[in-house]
Amino acid sequence: MNKKTFLTEVASQLEAIYKASKSGLKPGAKARHRCEGFMHAGEFMGVASREELSALMEQCHQKVFGESIAEREAQKKRQQKWSSESVDYSEFESPAFDRKR
Repeated sequence: MNKKTFLTEVASQLEAIYKASKSGLKPGAKARHRCEGFMHAGEFMGVASREELSALMEQCHQKVFGESIAEREAQKKRQQKWSSESVDYSEFESPAFDRKR
């Protein structure tokens, strides 16, 4: 297997995982572990370096999500800090049929 073929296959696997994640599905553990193992095997056999694979991951993530991995991680942390206490739900305290009028 040559380097170009290997990197194309890794990109394909990464994009499938990222697209599943973007669509709201949790990528299956089997697909993630297969991709990770494939990448480790390529690194072990000297087909690609860790730096090349990291750059490829970043590139695929950028392609699918339109932002870097670090940017998405930061966004997730900001969303987790969101508190339901800051939202005013008082308009929903009355029954829906009353609010419709």
